[in-house]
Amino acid sequence: MSNSAYRWVIVAAGALLGCIAIGSAFSLPVFLVPMTQETGWSRTGISTAMTIGFLAMAVGSVVWGSLTDRYGPRLVVLTGSILLAASLALASQSPVMSQRMPI
Repeated sequence: MSNSAYRWVIVAAGALLGCIAIGSAFSLPVFLVPMTQETGWSRTGISTAMTIGFLAMAVGSVVWGSLTDRYGPRLVVLTGSILLAASLALASQSPVMSQRMPI
């Protein structure tokens, strides 16, 4: 138990990454109106994308859970953190459409 303080660092890092991940998932309602104005898409279309994202998280949680049981949480959380960072970085680079496109 000499490294018990280090364990709390891991817990804190996991909590921070969890907050960032869920914050990025639930940020859509904040940006819903600007996204509809900028893209010309309906609120229903954008909200449907969020619903599909939540369904994907439900299926993904089962997969990530079984991977955690098989390989351990350290590797799975590291992989998830890298995937989250990469996806947020890619999403931030998406171009703003100058023309409004109807769906």
